[in-house]
Amino acid sequence: MITLINYSIKYSKYLLTLWVCIIIYGCLLPSKDIPEIDIVNIDKVVHLLFYIGFAYFLRGATYKKVNEVYTLCVAVVFGIGIELIQGTSLFNRSSSIADVAANTTGAIIGIIIFKILFSKSSISKS
Repeated sequence: MITLINYSIKYSKYLLTLWVCIIIYGCLLPSKDIPEIDIVNIDKVVHLLFYIGFAYFLRGATYKKVNEVYTLCVAVVFGIGIELIQGTSLFNRSSSIADVAANTTGAIIGIIIFKILFSKSSISKS
């Protein structure tokens, strides 16, 4: 388990970069290109999952340098930025306060998951 934790930390910056690209692609894809799924609030679930991963990988990439509050602030600002871009007419999307709330909730959950799985006692100091 310790080896898996160390690899997860070691590759977090690469996973974070990939995850940010996925978020940008998914959130800025024109609405006509998004498949219709008949599940109530599925878009909020997607936002939540995007930001669980974002905060988790960001925390993994920066855990020795910054604290959880910094991670949360970066995630919230990134989420608001994406929503503001969505609100422009360039992408045929709309911005939403509910999306920002889902993003923020996801970021908090991602930070908590990281904290639970990667307590200081389980991370190698190498």
